[in-house]
Amino acid sequence: MFKNAFLGGFLASILSDKCRDVSEWAEKYRFLPASGSPEPGKWKSSRVPYAVDIMKALSINTDTKKVVFMKGTQLAGTEIILNFQGYIMSAQPVTMMVMMPTVNICSRFSKQRLQPMIDCTPELRKVIRYNREKDSGNTILVKEYDGGFMFLVGSNSPADSRSTPAGAVTADEIDAFPVDMGGEGDWLGLIDKRMSNFRNSKILLVSTPTVKDISRIEFEFNLGDKSYFYVPCPSCGEKQIIQWENFDYDEEDIDSIRLKCIACDHLIEEDQKDFMLDNGEWRATCVPKEKGCRSFHLSSLYSPYGWRSWAECLQEFLQAKNSPIKMKTFVNTVLGETYEESATEVSHEIIMKRAETYKCQVPDGVLVLVSGTDIQRDRLETSVYGYGLGEEAWHIEHRVFYGDPARRDVWEDLEIFLMQTFIGENGRKFKIKCSCIDTAGGFEKQAYAFVKPREKFRIFGIKGSSQNGNPLVNNPTKKSKAKIKLFTIGTATGKNTLYSYLNVTTPGPCYIHFPKGLTEEFYLQLTAEKIITKYRNGFPYQEWHKKRARNETLDCWVYAYSALGILNPNFVAIYEKMYGPQVDSEKEPPKKLNRVKKTGKFKRQVK
Repeated sequence: MFKNAFLGGFLASILSDKCRDVSEWAEKYRFLPASGSPEPGKWKSSRVPYAVDIMKALSINTDTKKVVFMKGTQLAGTEIILNFQGYIMSAQPVTMMVMMPTVNICSRFSKQRLQPMIDCTPELRKVIRYNREKDSGNTILVKEYDGGFMFLVGSNSPADSRSTPAGAVTADEIDAFPVDMGGEGDWLGLIDKRMSNFRNSKILLVSTPTVKDISRIEFEFNLGDKSYFYVPCPSCGEKQIIQWENFDYDEEDIDSIRLKCIACDHLIEEDQKDFMLDNGEWRATCVPKEKGCRSFHLSSLYSPYGWRSWAECLQEFLQAKNSPIKMKTFVNTVLGETYEESATEVSHEIIMKRAETYKCQVPDGVLVLVSGTDIQRDRLETSVYGYGLGEEAWHIEHRVFYGDPARRDVWEDLEIFLMQTFIGENGRKFKIKCSCIDTAGGFEKQAYAFVKPREKFRIFGIKGSSQNGNPLVNNPTKKSKAKIKLFTIGTATGKNTLYSYLNVTTPGPCYIHFPKGLTEEFYLQLTAEKIITKYRNGFPYQEWHKKRARNETLDCWVYAYSALGILNPNFVAIYEKMYGPQVDSEKEPPKKLNRVKKTGKFKRQVK
């Protein structure tokens, strides 16, 4: 059956004249489901005019082999992927591979996006085999249609990629893919081998970018023609890219945001965006370095009117401007650009010099306490941190409990410590609101046993993941035997955040205070690692490497900060409950008209 489907798909891709254009297919046949779609019903390319050329490039009648889409969010990127998949299944059938970061994400995509598209699109229901045959073999991760198969595979599953020949491929969120797929080489190289026997093969790569110089979508974008979407000024007609540095706004009124024309200085209202998008055009800015590669960049500032607004983007910027980790998210997901990490290494001597005297155990400004515990062979180590407005932080205490973690007594000491009351100014009492306990290191059973009856006190088990790009805190998984919630922590993300915060030199948002009396060893461990750039299969990636053997206080900070992420406190509400209404959660006076352009930090030039 597979061989026949392979040959049938190959011949159909050559001979079929039915809707040879992806955008034409979408206009003619595609329906958006009521669930998960902001505008359900018939697909209309007029809502996302910038999508048309991207879809045309994917069509069978073009010489383009690879299409790269580096983007922000809320731009119908997933719908473009789905349109291409529907086009292949219905109009140009050939075996197709759909690749995503993990198998679990593939399953979720299949259930929440792919299947609803099939169910509400009559043209697809005609060709999907399981509508007519009970034994067709269709599953969540395999779809059979007239002339081919669709295989959904995770980038963490090299065997699936190696064994799947495909004439069409979509790869989504590729910046979350591993550099080396299970020791078998670059994932894109494996895909290319699977496509080599297909005439007119097509591959679509989509992702929001991550870190400058190691982002895979940025690398692939630079191989193409680097196209940007130029839109006309409604006043003078000058076509230009919508760029963040060209906006004017008043911080006290996010609805005041306007786009300033680079030619005539006209302030453009957002309700003119539809006109601008309708009359926009893609312009290539270079000759492709790779033959047959077209690349497109689009920020969320182009999100159609009624979707992600400029005011919402401004609000995200204002909330992020004092937090490196939040600013990274803004640059990646709103501007659709890579973020340059501010620090790859921190000097422990500089941090030691700013130690200060606390007036009490918990200084004024602390709103919540969190802790992180690291397990070693002969001890447990725990750090407690206090957080306030703008994630300003205070180191409260670091405690070492010596003893064999296989024995109960050392865990009993830890429990007494975590349950104690800390005293702040004016006798205010604080309890640790959330704690993270590392479960690695050979003492998983003991850690699970400690956590299980104490989850009601927000004492949670965690395990670390060092892969770049992972979120700080993932949704917990259920450990069936242990019957606990186990959170996976993005340790690289946590370390990047710590080093960014340690480089904040002025007390306020994101600044970390340390009390006098901490040993030099504490600071040596806190700064014990650095980022180095390495190459695998010709592609750069970053890894955290130890400068010295011990790094327990660094791990404890990451775990405590992860506890803050799990807790997700409303700092403003807590502050007002403790102290009464306050003016500005970022502790900064309001600023009048402020040009983003003046900061200079986020200015981008198209070369």
